[in-house]
Amino acid sequence: MKKIAKIFAIGFGVLAVASMVFSACKKEEEPTPIPEPPAKDSTFDPYNDSTGIEISDSIMVIFGSKKWKTLKYTSYIDSEYTSTQAFTEWVNIVARYPQAPFPYFRLKILKEPGNHTTYMAINNPQGVGHTVPGRLMGDQKGGSLLYYENTELYQPDGTRTSDWWPLDLTTSVLEFDEYSNTLTARVTGHMFHYKQWLDHSVNHDPINVADADTASIIISFGKLNIIHR
Repeated sequence: MKKIAKIFAIGFGVLAVASMVFSACKKEEEPTPIPEPPAKDSTFDPYNDSTGIEISDSIMVIFGSKKWKTLKYTSYIDSEYTSTQAFTEWVNIVARYPQAPFPYFRLKILKEPGNHTTYMAINNPQGVGHTVPGRLMGDQKGGSLLYYENTELYQPDGTRTSDWWPLDLTTSVLEFDEYSNTLTARVTGHMFHYKQWLDHSVNHDPINVADADTASIIISFGKLNIIHR
């Protein structure tokens, strides 16, 4: 019995030391926790791709210094003919920060594997006195991205849009499984604060697109189930 008591005493001593170390560590400043999605059954093995970006069965978003993950999204496959009359199929995805109206994003990405880069055309109309954001140019298969950080905007023409627009965008489809309709992809680029630019314009204090705030963005996911519409 003395030997058992001694073992228990040693065990409690180790726990006490561990508790003291843990308490000391907690005094240090800790980063804001990232909400983790609930566990689910999955056969996907998370990994870092050739760029070092994490890819898992969760949708991961890094916008500037903020990072979040979610398993909640809506998706559908759409098709169109490009200006060269080529038939193209797109995957449209909307994903939202867990249990909150914002942030969220709307992504349009090609259904087939490949890397495609686009950039925003910045116009300087005569007589306006400041630059104006235009369309995404470059690769016709580059897709598009809108990021809603804090709000949805109503533009002067009545259409709705996001408060952040892409300056440049690279969409990379790593795999699309036709049999199971699953998509593995990453998206990287730089966004500018469209709402900031628009507010200045509406308040008769216009600024150039280059003067608006910017933020980098990364979106990635593995074997995301896509629904045909």
